[in-house]
This record gives sequence, C-alpha cells and structure tokens, in this order.
Amino acid sequence: RWPDGRAAFAALVQLAEAFRDFETGAASQQAKGETTWDAVPYFVVRADETKKKKKKKKADLARRARDLAETCVPFATQYPEARVRREALDALAQTAADLAPEFAAECHGLVLPALCGALVKDPAPRCRAAAGRALLNVLADGGLEKRVLEGTYLEPVAEALRRAIVVDANANPPMVRGVAVAALAALSEALGTDDPRAGALYSAFAPTLSPIVASRTVEPALRARALECLALLGCAAGREVFRAGALEILGVVARDYFDDDARRPEDDAERVAALKSVVRVATCLGADFEPFLALVVPALLQAADPKDQNLLVRKSDLEDDDDDGGGGRGSRGGG
Repeated sequence: RWPDGRAAFAALVQLAEAFRDFETGAASQQAKGETTWDAVPYFVVRADETKKKKKKKKADLARRARDLAETCVPFATQYPEARVRREALDALAQTAADLAPEFAAECHGLVLPALCGALVKDPAPRCRAAAGRALLNVLADGGLEKRVLEGTYLEPVAEALRRAIVVDANANPPMVRGVAVAALAALSEALGTDDPRAGALYSAFAPTLSPIVASRTVEPALRARALECLALLGCAAGREVFRAGALEILGVVARDYFDDDARRPEDDAERVAALKSVVRVATCLGADFEPFLALVVPALLQAADPKDQNLLVRKSDLEDDDDDGGGGRGSRGGG
C-alpha cells in the first residue's frame, strides 16, 4: 500500500540525515573506549586511523550509496502513487547530500538518467521539483569528475534542465523552474571556468534565462535566481562571449533594482542577488563596466553600511551563493 511505501522512504530520509551524526558518535565513543553504536551497524562506519580501515570505510560508504540508490530509483520513477515517488526522490536528494561525494561518484550512472527523466516527465509538479532538488545535490557535492560531465551525461542533463526552465512551459510552476535553475548553476560550477564547454552552455541557456531576467511578471525569487545563474554562466564563458549579454543584464539591473523611480518595493528582497550578479559582471567586463560605476557604487556603499545588513554582500556569499530553492542541499543553486 502506498502509505507504507511513503513511510518507508520518509524513514530513509531521516536515516540519511542522521548518518553523519551516527558516524561522529561512533568515533567519539571509540576514542573514549566505549562501545560503538551496535544498534545502527548498517549506518555507522567505525573510525580508524589505519590506511586499511580508511579504505574499507570508503568501500562501505560506496556500497551503501549503491544500495540506497538501487532501492530508491525504481520507486522514484515507476511507482504509481505520486506521494511515494516524491518521498523516494527526497530520499535520493538527502542521501546525495549526506553521503557526498561517494554517492555521486558511485551512483551517477544510475541516478542521473533517472532524475533527468523524472524532472521532465513526471506528471506531478511536486515530484518534478523533488527530482530537481536531488539533481542539484548530485551535481553540487563535488563527487562528479569533469570527465563524467563531459562524457555521455552533460548533454542529457543540460537538455532536461532546459526543458524544466523554459518560461512558456505552463506545466512547470516556479518551484520546478527555480530548482532547475539552481541545478544549472551547480552544473556550471562543476564544469569550471576553464572548460571549453562553458561557452556552449551559456549560448544554450541564455535564450531561456534572458526572458526570465527581463520579465517583471515572473515570480521574483525565480527571476533573481535566473539573474545570478545567467551571470555565473556568462562569466564562465568569458568576456568575449558574454560582453553583449552582460550589458543587457546590467541594463535590467539598473532599471528594476537600482532606479528609485522605477523599481518596485517587492523587488527589494531580491536586490542581494542583483548585487552579486553585478559584482560578477564587473569582474568579467573590466574596463567595459565603467559606464555603470556611477549607478552601482552608491548601492554597493549602501550594502557595505553595517546599519543595512539586509543588503550586505559578503565574500563567502560570492563563493557559495546558491540557495536551496525548495530544499536543495545547503545553499546551492539558490534563491
């Protein structure tokens, strides 16, 4: 019965969330000479400093990651009850976060195609959003080597994200498009700025993200996230590729976020994302950014005012500025 399946996957989520606590507790007890937590032997890897034990620990984590993936994927993609599929997808998302980086490194061949299919084809919007969160965590945990993304997976992952983000997809509510944008940002960061495919990724997604950024009717959080993602993709692509798009972004930011006569009060909460994007674009454009200094510098000075902490942009924000956008891991992909 579906309530039993849903409860089982909810329990898996809780176990995945507690995994690191179990591991830490076992290490602490062993250090004190106490008995390890034999009540949870499957989820506890006993700490040991020897090379042999560390190797075994890594192998155990990989095995458990495979076991969880093989258990969850069929329910996430084939079970007829949407609530069970969603719980299974949430279990995958939590496992990808808490068993990182082993989960992504060990299970990408099984998990990536399943998540891409669910993100695009699942009839339930909440399931598609859950698939996006799981995909975000797989891409963002650092377990995928670039050779994996540059092989057979980059194109289908990118296409699934594009189809989930596209503005005129009435079937995809903002919660689905938002987490897909966050996953796209994680994909760009996984490839890195030195990857020759970065330019192609920007060219493929600029036509999809630009209308979201330019629109004043799109849900504000989605718009802000798309703005950050477009700036991230463009900067990775390089100045020559991104220059025209960067100037368009600056024009939108100037009109909608920093012009006191034109901006809407409800946009104030999204100005942090605009500031981060401006900093990225300025770094990429160099001297071409000069015409925008008079407009942007006052806003940056305001952001640096300790009396206005809501607009403060920290260095750590720029290095890890994603936001889970509906339950993704940590602050990745954000907004």
